[in-house]
This record gives sequence, C-alpha cells and structure tokens, in this order.
Amino acid sequence: MLLMVDSTDLRGALAWGKDFLKKAGIDSPELTAQLLLCHLTEHDRTELLLHLEESLSEAHWREFNQLVQKRASGFPLQYLLGECGFYDVTLKVTPGVFVPRPETEILVEEVLDFLKGKEEAFVLDLGTGSGAIAIALAKNLPDSRIVATDISLEALRVARRNAVENNVDDRVFFHASDLFEVFKNEVELQNRFDAIVSNPPYIAFSEKETLPKEVRDFEPPEALFAEEEGLFFHRRIIESAPTYLKPGGLLALEVALGQAKKVMELLESESRFQEVRIREDLTGIKRVICSLRK
Repeated sequence: MLLMVDSTDLRGALAWGKDFLKKAGIDSPELTAQLLLCHLTEHDRTELLLHLEESLSEAHWREFNQLVQKRASGFPLQYLLGECGFYDVTLKVTPGVFVPRPETEILVEEVLDFLKGKEEAFVLDLGTGSGAIAIALAKNLPDSRIVATDISLEALRVARRNAVENNVDDRVFFHASDLFEVFKNEVELQNRFDAIVSNPPYIAFSEKETLPKEVRDFEPPEALFAEEEGLFFHRRIIESAPTYLKPGGLLALEVALGQAKKVMELLESESRFQEVRIREDLTGIKRVICSLRK
C-alpha cells in the first residue's frame, strides 16, 4: 500500500519516514529513515542533509515508502540496505544469511592479538555466515590463509562474493560443511591450524519467543538456534578442535548471556586444552571464551 505525504522532497520524505517508524516502535527512527534515503539516492548522510530540498522522483518515493513499511514490520534494516559494516570491512547480506553483530568483533580482536607478529597464519572459521570473521581476519593478516565452513549454501554464496569485493578471495577458502565434517579424511590438516574461531548458533529453542521480532521472524533459524540449551555446537567444536589445532593454538568461541560458565566447564573437561579465559563485551556480558591447545 502506497502511503501519501504532503511533500515529495527529501525533507518531507525524511519527516514522514521518521514519524512512521517512530509510531511503529522502531529504534532510531530518524537514522533509519536517513539510511534508507541514502540507499535510494546514493547520497551519504552528509550529502543527504545538505540536499533536503531536492525532489524525490515518483519511483524513488514509491520505493522509499515500501522500504519504510517493511522496516516498520520488523524486516531487518541490513537486509533492506543489502549490506552492513563489520570490524573494518563492508559486507553484503541477504535474507537467509545471518547478520553480523558488533559483539562478534571481539572474536576478531582476540585472534588478531594472538597472531600478532606471526607470519603466514593458518586459521579456521567455523560457521562463517556472510564471511565476516574470515574476511576481517584476512584483511588484517595480509600473509594469512583462512579456511571457512558453513552448512548453508546461500551463506557461502554471499561469503564468496564478500571475499571478492574485499580483495581477499585469494586467501580465504570456503567449504560447505557441518563444522569439521569436510576435513575428517584430510590427515594433512591435523595439528595444522594456528587458530580456530567460531560464532556458532547458540540460542536455546526455549528462548525463541523472547527474541526481537526482526531476529525471530526474519533471520535464518539454522544460524540462531542450537539444541542442548544452546550448547550443542560448542560441545562438538570443543571435542574436535584439538585434532586440528597446533599445540599452543587458540580456540576462540562466542557465547550467549549466561553460557560462559558451562562452556568453560566443557573446555576444562577436555584434557587437551589449557589456560581458559573469558572476554566481556562492552555491555559487560561474558561474550568470548578462549583456550589454548596443549
């Protein structure tokens, strides 16, 4: 349904979009409206605000109208824009692919700190999604090689495109796989990786109804939910990672609120790991668990 506005210049469209999104309960309605208009007009935000008297074509008005209504329904902003920022890279994202979160940047920081000064690092990213972690690592470790797996063919298609657009496709290698499965007969990969990193699905199915609508109804469930109260993939990774890590290699895992103690216990019960430690995110949530292969 096309909703009408009194003025079809950028100022009028922005005012209407902000008001519509605010009434729908969308966070940061003015910023959201600005970003949607920037997406349509190819202005950056500064240019947009300097050209508010500029007319909006009928075609652009119709598209803006539709985008605002979709966002008001809970459709994720990143899917509407077709991209999102992560660490120091820009990534394409599409419906069916998990949207990278700012807190996952902590995983990148931990791996980069661990590999500082190490040439030709060899890293495995499990459950790569859009390729966010793998690509950010490759951009910041120019002599590294990153292997990345995901069970979703759509995610891998997007991840490969992101690697090309960020000029790291010669050093990031993607495989369709359920965690380590594609490597189980690759003896040469045993004891080879300097670091293994993963932001696996970790939301318990029992928590589904507590999630924001834009996550619950629009992001791929296979990238969100896990059995065993959210710990199914953590357990599997911890059991298999020592086979592929070098002695002294790093395992870095993202966890949900309240999971840190249980994941630490899983690591401490695996005799091939040592020096378990926790990293909190900016809100104080225990977000990343790291350990070293003995």
